[in-house]
Amino acid sequence: MGKRPNKDLLLLLIRCTFLWLIYYLIVDRWIEQQFAFASNICLSIAFVSQKILHVTGLDVLRSGNLVGIHGTPGILLIDSCSGIGAMGLFLGFILAFRNNLTKRIIYSIAGLLTIYVANIQRILILILTQAYFPNEWEIAHQYLTVIIFYLLIFALWTIWVRGFTHNTEMAID
Repeated sequence: MGKRPNKDLLLLLIRCTFLWLIYYLIVDRWIEQQFAFASNICLSIAFVSQKILHVTGLDVLRSGNLVGIHGTPGILLIDSCSGIGAMGLFLGFILAFRNNLTKRIIYSIAGLLTIYVANIQRILILILTQAYFPNEWEIAHQYLTVIIFYLLIFALWTIWVRGFTHNTEMAID
């Protein structure tokens, strides 16, 4: 009986890895090549960021995936800024649990929307940092916003495990 939790955890990690691999092959290798999915998410993040900054009264510039405050170089959102990798990681973990399918779908959609909004907030923080604290931009870009972003994903996982799953749902049989 003492070895069962370790076995369950190992099986969960195997399922997570398998689901991430499927996600990677489908999204990164097929959907991205067919539909430029990450680029379109970056465009939407740039558009929403511009609108939010404009509402605050700031003089905002945007050209495609480049968004910023006038007088700054702006931030170019490249595919790795889209949050798709983080979304795939989140989905893999949620879908790896054997739970009610409806719960998994609803929580996955809510989590993906939360990650998308958090990514917009991350970009807004970087735009404002570039404008008002340019010497701190690199630290904010490389560390601060990334740590906060992944802590959010960890919190979403924790909420999922504690609030929506039971230990028996990790079992394969």
